[in-house]
Amino acid sequence: MLNRYSIFAALTVAACSYFPAAYAAQTAPPESPAAASLNQAWTQVKYSYESSDLQALADAVDLLKSRMTKSGYNSMETHSLELLRVAQAKLEQENRTMAQYLTRQALELSPESAHVAFKSLWLAHRTGVKPLVKGALDAAMLVGNDRVQFLALLRGAIYPALLALTCSLIITFCFSFAANIHLMLAGALKLLPAACRGFLAPILLTAAFVCPLLFGPLWTVAAWTVILYIALPDKRWLGFMAGFVVALTACLIPFRESLDRWLASGGIQTMLRISSGVFSPSDRGDLTKVLISRPQDAALWYSLGQVLRREGALSEAEDALKKSSVYSAHIEPRLFAERAAVKFLQGEFEQADELYNQAESKGLRSAEIYFNISKVKFELMDIKASRDFYAKALSMDPKLTERLKAKEDILPLNVPLTIADIKLSYIDLWRSFMQPLQIHYETYLRKSHALMPGLNPFGIGLAGLGMIILFFVVGEKRGRRRVPFYSGYKLAWPLQLLMQVTPGGAWVLKGRPVACFVLLSVCVFMAMPLIGWPFESAAVLTAVPNMKLYYLAFLGALWMAISYIGNQILE
Repeated sequence: MLNRYSIFAALTVAACSYFPAAYAAQTAPPESPAAASLNQAWTQVKYSYESSDLQALADAVDLLKSRMTKSGYNSMETHSLELLRVAQAKLEQENRTMAQYLTRQALELSPESAHVAFKSLWLAHRTGVKPLVKGALDAAMLVGNDRVQFLALLRGAIYPALLALTCSLIITFCFSFAANIHLMLAGALKLLPAACRGFLAPILLTAAFVCPLLFGPLWTVAAWTVILYIALPDKRWLGFMAGFVVALTACLIPFRESLDRWLASGGIQTMLRISSGVFSPSDRGDLTKVLISRPQDAALWYSLGQVLRREGALSEAEDALKKSSVYSAHIEPRLFAERAAVKFLQGEFEQADELYNQAESKGLRSAEIYFNISKVKFELMDIKASRDFYAKALSMDPKLTERLKAKEDILPLNVPLTIADIKLSYIDLWRSFMQPLQIHYETYLRKSHALMPGLNPFGIGLAGLGMIILFFVVGEKRGRRRVPFYSGYKLAWPLQLLMQVTPGGAWVLKGRPVACFVLLSVCVFMAMPLIGWPFESAAVLTAVPNMKLYYLAFLGALWMAISYIGNQILE
């Protein structure tokens, strides 16, 4: 039954749907002055490149960079990608000068972005901004510094790597059994009655090879490993590698799913971005929200302390850093450096100097800390020491030091945004990852059942451990007396040719199946990006026109080289 409240709600919804723009304007959060200033500068940039006025564009970009510095922004990836798009269009219009300038400015607006670096590879090469090889090397270096991109690549590469290892194991097992099938048949003949062993041995062996395939890849690997230990004990190292891969799979399934859940949190993404040196206006709110569910995460408290210090909330920053020290002593050197930055901004230069000395004595040595120490020494009127520490920072990371010095040319010396941020290490991030996560056990079961039906990750781990224990139990047996059957066996030439052209296959014929497994695993894993897995590799393969074709040619050459070397060893 309708009442006045339901009628009022219905009228409100109708009004909002009828006036969507007014409703959005009322519910949208207010824009900060810094964001409004940046948007205004970006509007001028857009107007300038649309009118192809290079001088006006240069002035607008300089204004945007200046406001970025004053607002504390280190990277503007979205704007950089837009500039690259416009640069490509200008190059197609044969306006090379404008395209070159836009490409250079896109890289300067996001100097720490691996995504922008890969997107600009071909354009930077064509416009003469940066050689292709140097650009590729710089982009690869940025991936290691970009925590978000690096961990996303790691997450995306786990399952392709496990698939490559498992497929390579199965192929190597097939090659090893094919090359030694006469020995396996001869061993089976000894165990069977003489009246029926002639036809029964091939049937039983075929069933032993085929039946495990019905139960999934890891059950196949486990069953074939047992057959290998019984029939071909001199090839037992391949069984050891199989046990290692199964045990590794058991460990990586929970790790990968937990990593996926960890990275799905917006607050964790914010922490990773901050640890890469990129800040945004929403950082404080994002970190505060995630700390409600992860109150004992020292890395999150440390990142929040950095954000608060950059915003000038120095007392709140000190509180956050104290909580970080309570929950983890491993971040201690960085905590000393951050506390020193707070003391410096509060005007307590002697305490800041003492804290920086403690951080340095505990092994924290980087361009960031030396740059900050040079500022403290300058305030203490120790000009010589200030110059020495600045020289150290410049020698360790010239680009970073020059960017920090450029900030001081725009902003006052003792403001939060001129302080170099001390980034979290991967070890600190690992400890944050090891904090308890709320993840459903069914997620682990679903992934493990797809690989080894009937077993959870713990059971898969026990299976792998059992295969490794069998390696030591079986031991290496040589010179066993063989039943004189199948003595004239010779590998069929099509199968021998297939093994010779497969990377590492010739090593099986040489009696070294482990070498085949390792080489084949590398080749299969390197071929995964061609089928779009991991999907994070798409940015690399699309950075240069026909990059997939070049990569395919490279893999083909590598494939042929490995096969050729193997055949030479075989001869």
